[in-house]
Amino acid sequence: MNSKQGRELLIRKERGAIQKGLNLDDLRFLPIPIFTSVFEKNIENCVFIANNILDKAKIAYNSAETRLLSALGMDNFVPSNEPVAVKSFTESFGISGRLDAEYYQSKYEELLKRLSCFKCKKLAGSDGVVSIKKSIEPGSEYYGDDGVPFVRVSDITKFGIQSPEIKIPANLTELRPKKDTILLSKDGSVGIAYKVESDLDCH
Repeated sequence: MNSKQGRELLIRKERGAIQKGLNLDDLRFLPIPIFTSVFEKNIENCVFIANNILDKAKIAYNSAETRLLSALGMDNFVPSNEPVAVKSFTESFGISGRLDAEYYQSKYEELLKRLSCFKCKKLAGSDGVVSIKKSIEPGSEYYGDDGVPFVRVSDITKFGIQSPEIKIPANLTELRPKKDTILLSKDGSVGIAYKVESDLDCH
């Protein structure tokens, strides 16, 4: 049911114009293939192998995080949960130009204090580590079933990109993620980063 084919069968049963949904009575007539036990066992093995690889990837990722914190001298670093930081107007907006309270949380100050012990560069800019290109925000009026897959923030995790459910017209932009591109979310779940392993045909 969660496969591409299963999803397409479900979407085919959608009703409604503005707020689409599935009618439970229609689902009674959804064709469910009956496979052989050998085929089912093969699928079970594939799922088991995939889950095993994912578990190993998570362990490796956690190990990498631990090594990074160790290299930064932050083995026992526990960010503050204090949601309030009291600052004067001069200490806040006068220095950073920011008025949003989240920017001044204690956990960020602690992290920046630790990082100040190392030689650092800005992420982007004339002397930055990378060049940044902003993705497009086409709007829901361009969403459809035809075109090029459109990757949204909800499709990105630090472990990979989930198959996008939305497509947009191919002529909206020529921007395509190339190998070694880092996708970074700036809305919703802010700060999720994923390095693209191969050229992708999506927006």
